[in-house]
Amino acid sequence: MPHYLIACPYSSYIIGRNSIRERLLPYGYTEHLTANNEHTEYKALVKLMKAFMFSDIGDFIDMNVDIAFLTKLLHSHAYALSLALTETLGEVQSILMKNYAKQLLMMLDALELNLRDVTSYITSLKKAGLVKEVKVRALSSKEIEFIVKGCTLAPYTHRFVINRGLSGKMLCPLAAIAMVILALERGWKPDRGLFEYVRFMRELSLFTEDGTRTKFEVVSV
Repeated sequence: MPHYLIACPYSSYIIGRNSIRERLLPYGYTEHLTANNEHTEYKALVKLMKAFMFSDIGDFIDMNVDIAFLTKLLHSHAYALSLALTETLGEVQSILMKNYAKQLLMMLDALELNLRDVTSYITSLKKAGLVKEVKVRALSSKEIEFIVKGCTLAPYTHRFVINRGLSGKMLCPLAAIAMVILALERGWKPDRGLFEYVRFMRELSLFTEDGTRTKFEVVSV
């Protein structure tokens, strides 16, 4: 069984719920927290994420937070965490994919991001200015390639990944999300195994200077 790699800037929040309270204190969301209340803490985290990404972005501007710097920092965190998980857990990480998909779906619903099909996902990525081009190419009846070009964050991480010989050993965050959406299109539900619908190949994302190429195996259902 191949090893898989999850890249999500907020993984540390989900993995370490005990530290959510401390992480939210500087942002003034303590009124949403009660001791040992996981649901309340999750809602507080969602509020923080909404403030960063959506309607309450003015809160961060008022705090003189450099959004561009914060985005680069979280992106770097995502890759560092992903590589650390792979090096530490190896193939065991594949066990996390079902739960990752379930958590991601909860996050997307909570943030009111309607990304239930690949077309809307690609449109959103382009509209946000995150990528210049994304293609989903059928290589065969059971193999799909997810191609990203012109990623605005690539200059900050991809050269490092390539120079360190890590291309093919890490998973692009955009590809990880695409995998879940591809599974959703094929009828996947959170109570089912993700690999019953879509799975990665043994070689993970191939990195270029400005994008990635990731192949998926589409399982017949």
